[in-house]
Amino acid sequence: MSTVAGKERQATREALAILSESLEALGGPKREDGADGAAGDDGADGADGAEKGANQDISALLKAEVEDLKDRSKQDFRVRDMGLPSTVYLVCNFSSPSPSEILYHALDTVRRTQQNKCRFCYRWFPIEYTCRAELEAIKAMGKQVARDVFGDGNKKEDDKTFAVDVEFRAKPKELERLDVINAFASEIGQPPWKVDLSSPDLSIVVNVGIDFRKPRARTDSLTRATRFARSP
Repeated sequence: MSTVAGKERQATREALAILSESLEALGGPKREDGADGAAGDDGADGADGAEKGANQDISALLKAEVEDLKDRSKQDFRVRDMGLPSTVYLVCNFSSPSPSEILYHALDTVRRTQQNKCRFCYRWFPIEYTCRAELEAIKAMGKQVARDVFGDGNKKEDDKTFAVDVEFRAKPKELERLDVINAFASEIGQPPWKVDLSSPDLSIVVNVGIDFRKPRARTDSLTRATRFARSP
């Protein structure tokens, strides 16, 4: 997410409030271990649990709640500081719903209510895949994106079009823009899919950045891919 210059902290609080509201509206987080983060979904033992909780010491309950708040693994979203100005990364600590689903819900809420709650947030990128900013790793991610998003290359699609866009926030010397594009485009069946750079039905946005918070000798370069579907 890009922000107003110098307002990264305000933008982070703003984004967390908006995304948390959409996450709750979508039924709460679902984690890989099967745990449901939605409040009040305790199953058949919910009533018994509530009765037992009423008998527990109030101070013990408060202490347990504070410990949960301190445990970052139990938080829905985690802020990752990459040291990039006007840029904020939020990591989802759950497997479902996806970042795209949460953001689409937030944007649809703005459309329906005609109320924009953002003052410091500019552009939003729901990131679906990540890897090291190395060509072989990017090619592997390209195969995964093609398989998950585009499916079988022989599947008939009604003249569906796509485009691959690459944005460098920091460019490794050995990485060329055309090589990154081909890492994705070469894995997509053409036909039935066709390239359309002006108005594609589906866009793959690849964002390359560097974690400046790490020592220069060990700086991690990361490539992130997200997908955008054109509205009907």
